[in-house]
Amino acid sequence: MKRHSIGLTVFLSLFILSALILQAQTRETAILQGRVLADTGDPLPGVQVKVSSPSVIGTYSAITDRDGRYRIPTLLTGTYVVEAFLEGFAPSKIERVVIHAGTTATLDITLSPAKLETEVNVVAAAPVVDVTDASLAKTFISRELLTAVPNSQNTHEIVNMAPGVTEFSAYGGGDQVGNSWTIDGAEVSSAWFGGGQYATPIDYNVVEEAQVIALGAPAEYGGFTGAVINIVTKSGGNTLSGDAQLLFKGRSWQSSNIQAGDPEWVLLPETPITNRLDTSFHLGGPIIRDKLWFFSGFQYLKSETKLLSSGKESPTTMPKYFVKLSFQLSNRDRIQAFFERHTYTNKQSQLSALIHPDGNWDVLWGTTIFNLSYLHTVSADSIFELKFAGTWGSWNSIPSSRDKSISGHWDLVTGESWGNAYWWSDQPDHKINVRSTFSQRADGLLGSHDLKVGAEVEQSAGVWDMTINGGVAYFDLNHEPYMAYTEHGHKGFSNIRWSFFLQDDWKITDSLVINPGIRYGLERGSVPGIDQTVWKPHMGLEPRIGLTWDIFKNQRTVLKAHYGKYNDGVRSYNYWDLTPSGDQIYYLVPEWGTLEYWFTVYGQNLYSVDPNIKIPSMNQLVLGLEQVLGKDLSASAAFIHKKWINFIDTVELNGTYEEVQYTDPDTGTVFTVYNQTNVGTNPHYLITNPRVGVDIGAAFPGIVMVDPTRKYTGVQFTISKRFSNRWQLYASYTYSKEEGSYSNAHTATGYYGVGGTGNYHDPNRQINLYGHSTISPPHVLKVLFSYLLPWDINFSAFYRYNSGRTWTRTTTLTIVDQATKPYLLLEPQGSRRMAAISNLDLRVEKTVRVRNMGISLMLDVFNVFNQAAPTSVNVFVGESFGLPLTVTAPRTYRVGLRLFY
Repeated sequence: MKRHSIGLTVFLSLFILSALILQAQTRETAILQGRVLADTGDPLPGVQVKVSSPSVIGTYSAITDRDGRYRIPTLLTGTYVVEAFLEGFAPSKIERVVIHAGTTATLDITLSPAKLETEVNVVAAAPVVDVTDASLAKTFISRELLTAVPNSQNTHEIVNMAPGVTEFSAYGGGDQVGNSWTIDGAEVSSAWFGGGQYATPIDYNVVEEAQVIALGAPAEYGGFTGAVINIVTKSGGNTLSGDAQLLFKGRSWQSSNIQAGDPEWVLLPETPITNRLDTSFHLGGPIIRDKLWFFSGFQYLKSETKLLSSGKESPTTMPKYFVKLSFQLSNRDRIQAFFERHTYTNKQSQLSALIHPDGNWDVLWGTTIFNLSYLHTVSADSIFELKFAGTWGSWNSIPSSRDKSISGHWDLVTGESWGNAYWWSDQPDHKINVRSTFSQRADGLLGSHDLKVGAEVEQSAGVWDMTINGGVAYFDLNHEPYMAYTEHGHKGFSNIRWSFFLQDDWKITDSLVINPGIRYGLERGSVPGIDQTVWKPHMGLEPRIGLTWDIFKNQRTVLKAHYGKYNDGVRSYNYWDLTPSGDQIYYLVPEWGTLEYWFTVYGQNLYSVDPNIKIPSMNQLVLGLEQVLGKDLSASAAFIHKKWINFIDTVELNGTYEEVQYTDPDTGTVFTVYNQTNVGTNPHYLITNPRVGVDIGAAFPGIVMVDPTRKYTGVQFTISKRFSNRWQLYASYTYSKEEGSYSNAHTATGYYGVGGTGNYHDPNRQINLYGHSTISPPHVLKVLFSYLLPWDINFSAFYRYNSGRTWTRTTTLTIVDQATKPYLLLEPQGSRRMAAISNLDLRVEKTVRVRNMGISLMLDVFNVFNQAAPTSVNVFVGESFGLPLTVTAPRTYRVGLRLFY
């Protein structure tokens, strides 16, 4: 099998960049630019513009050119003071200029002739809208907002604060697989299926800023069809500082939002009670002033969730370690590096009534992340950056019994699991990422250009080993014996992906910027046991084009439009089934304790891949208006249309079926369903982009009855107020319509987004498939607000309203001969909707300052309304049909203590 060398890949990436004329900003830095004018409106050349902040090592400055223009690149996230000096003019000073990573802030300055030898404090508005970038509704969740509003303090859940995001699904995208997660600009999404839940739960208090880019992202960003989430971490400073925090909520510190004896909650007769302890300590400062900074942190989480009636208890622990170094080698060279480790242990992980105590399992995972970056400023117009980052870890699902000798049971009708968890699995994986970019600003060619060229190579690998407990796993039918199977599962992957992009911010006039870009990727994958490259998908070009128009040339009213194509990131789940694995042996179980051999599914050559397979992608069109309403205050409105194409799934080629009739006993509706006529014949699965009517050599020509599709159309309104004058606000409302046949969330009937829905293994699974995704809320409203009252008392609130999840009345087709009985949707997918979630969280925090030390005491109240909204229900027909399985947490109180200096 051909093996790809990571060293060779790095060399090729750098070689390509060196051959190109490589916008002088990176994902963690920003540009400050503008013009300096006299009060007559004439440009002033030779003006020294200087910026300073505790966020940067040293002071940055620039001299205006003959047109009065200045440009200061590579600024880190923070709040700056901007000063301008020219002999004969009164110096000016603008304070509280907020700079967000990955943006270009435009700040024009006016100087007046000197009359007195005094400094003039200019009360000008700091830039609020980026007039060079066509990205709409780009969300910056600042440290002030992160620390002020009540929330779970789970870094992975920060994305849910952003507009248009519900349960990690951004504007109809996959709840995990649709997003790309980066920390300090380096991609850390899972090598298995692209989600960020493994790598992103870093210590919440090391986050300086979180950015969510979902609409109109330029060509620099790829590997997502939902949103890009970039977490920028803290860097220390010239002054030694630290903090210690303790958050606690006890089991008795919550209400009950479920009434005992209420038949609606018979599957969940009580509200789970939880206690939670969250402690952390952080220290940062100079090792060498103005040269070398450090920032470090330790966090320890411990929680216990319990159901008193059943005795189920699910304890969790999660220690985290973080350290970061920032080294300014010279005025032109900067190195940053961080290392992070967290270990998660969750025992008795499932509290669902469908999981019996003896059928539960524990989840163990540990993740390590590192990131090393080098930034070289060739000039104010030319920047080079190189990043080397990686993650490695292991996910383990272990029976809570720790006993491999007992078999587990799964009831195909009721959905219950009992006896033991039926498998024991281990999933180690790693990912290495090298990214290099070069940026160049150039005048001419019908305006000025900010060109950015980049290349990225990513290598990842992983293994999944699974053991069937007790030798066989039992599948029951409504608590009656039915069948069993045995196998030893072993799957793996080794994946390498190259990406290249070219992005231009073409400034045609002072008010009009065009943002053309192009991205291209190449992905190759292999699996253990096959000595050749098995994964060669067609990826194609990803064109992007945007427009930014400063309508009145005052940086206050900006029209933005953008069209782009976005490919999925690495989804190794799509092809790891090609790994030759153990045989699956199926048995009939006429009575408990008796096994009768039925048939064998041979692990060799069980899967093949379509040579013309394409990477899933999403086409997006957005149009919006951003308006500055006042100092630090802005609003936006946007129209959004998205369409997903080329979903990857597996299609069963060897099955044959005959039509039979099934009558719904509750409604009398007659369905034409499909009975397999060759059960026991060795199946064969084709990994492809399923299409209706395409001949793929299937024995049953109608195996693909529904194209996998999804589309989203919406409008969104936001209003944002940076923290100033003692208050801050971020509010958004999104109205949307989403529909299709390929859901955006993992559900009881399919693993969407990882090529494992099973929809095309059996035509019955496609009946009524077109409808609404599980996460398909027409209405999403969010309000984050804080106000600093007198005496250093902070009052803040986080309110969110969203339509509930959808669900579908479902049955198990026991009348057909298929071994694992297929599900049948008895109505169009997503026909029913759970109650809307209306949640208000409040915080009151008092801070006392003694010299250089501060002490904060806080009280948080979650779910002030004590709403009981179902978050999942039993979708299967029967006595418990439609009854809630899980519920929103009740009103809960949390206290906190924070010391800082």
